[in-house]
Amino acid sequence: MINHGLITGGLFLLVGVIYERTHDRTIAKMGGLAAIMPIYCTIFGFFILASAGLPGLSGFVGEFLVFVGSFGVAPVIAVASIIVMVLAATYLLWMFQRVALGELSDFLRGLGGHLTEINRTEIVTLAPLAVMIVVLGLFPSLVLDLLRAPTQVFLTAVGMGG
Repeated sequence: MINHGLITGGLFLLVGVIYERTHDRTIAKMGGLAAIMPIYCTIFGFFILASAGLPGLSGFVGEFLVFVGSFGVAPVIAVASIIVMVLAATYLLWMFQRVALGELSDFLRGLGGHLTEINRTEIVTLAPLAVMIVVLGLFPSLVLDLLRAPTQVFLTAVGMGG
């Protein structure tokens, strides 16, 4: 849930950045955004990859732990979860490709100079989230060690602890 909060929080902030400039959130209208906002699209791509579960980022750790933990208890649900995760990653990458890459859309071209690159304040707002995503992706024990004892208490209470 910590990973989800960090990654989804960043993605919502990034959608807010675009909405503030365009007053629109329609994927089909955003084609070619990287031509005008390459720094924004690089940051957006980072959060997309974190959400898709790229190894080394916190989203991977969370997904991996869910899959490993669920296989022993409910293998069918674990397999279904993996399929859903692959579909979600496919959607995220498709969306990024539609928004960031390709030819600049007529909608974005029509905005002219009103469509500006991500600014320093927006980057400073996103930076702590990005740092935590990398740190928790490389050092998940920072959170897992804190959760070990309460998790064991819970599992014992529900009759699953050993």
